[in-house]
Amino acid sequence: MESDSGEEQNEAIVTKIMKLKYDLTYDAFREVTFQEHKTEKPCPEKPLKRTLFLSKVPPWANESGLQRIFECNGPVQKVFLAKKASSGLTDEDSRDYSGVDRFLFPTKDTSGFKFAYVVYERPSSVTKALHTMDLSHPYILSDEENPIVTGIKKWKREYNQSIIPESEFDNLKTSIEEFVHATDTKRQERDDKAEEEAEPNDDGWVTVSKKSRKKSTLGAGKSEKVRARMQARASKRQKNKELRNFYKHASKENKLVKLQELRDKFEADKEKQKKLIADRKFRPAQNCVK
Repeated sequence: MESDSGEEQNEAIVTKIMKLKYDLTYDAFREVTFQEHKTEKPCPEKPLKRTLFLSKVPPWANESGLQRIFECNGPVQKVFLAKKASSGLTDEDSRDYSGVDRFLFPTKDTSGFKFAYVVYERPSSVTKALHTMDLSHPYILSDEENPIVTGIKKWKREYNQSIIPESEFDNLKTSIEEFVHATDTKRQERDDKAEEEAEPNDDGWVTVSKKSRKKSTLGAGKSEKVRARMQARASKRQKNKELRNFYKHASKENKLVKLQELRDKFEADKEKQKKLIADRKFRPAQNCVK
């Protein structure tokens, strides 16, 4: 008895098959199955009783084409395409790809076979699609009034859409300026907070943090005596640096002078050697053996 009552509670799921053709020139068609969307965890964007669930949707199908076909049953509120079936919205469905945001995020991947959700404005449209929709003939997705681009033309269109048009320059500029202003405001608030922490308290103690360590030692929060001492050290370091540069220059000049002296001595030795060779005479031994 319990099993019979449980079966009565479960409503039979009606599944329909629709033939879908790309355009009139195609002889072949694809079979797309659709049924009422049922899930234990519904979401407001895909409400029960008003949503159709489509599977085996071909790669060349898009939202506008499916909406135009299923509007014969009643006004359509929204069409979702997804690579995987889900009861709620995915990150790609919830993201807004229009306007400037489509240049900041990658476009939604709808390549290959996929699933679709057709959300009607009224529940009666779902009933009409499952029981009275004419499925004896194929439905054409692309026609002269509503063409669907595929292949190289589709890739070219997607590439052109990825480039910012002139009409959106102002919107993009405004968005960038707002982002930069918000970032500068947060950075200024962080710096102000670090300066407040660097101020000594009544006992003379200073709160040390990672950000306060990076601050200049000559900044605010230091007494006049400490700043003068640090300034004197900085001046001394600068003076030592200038002296090192001066001695480095003098040492270089001394090396150049010594190198020139060695060259002159070398030339003088060469001349002396030539003179000795020229003055050499043959002097046989005085005592020869006869």
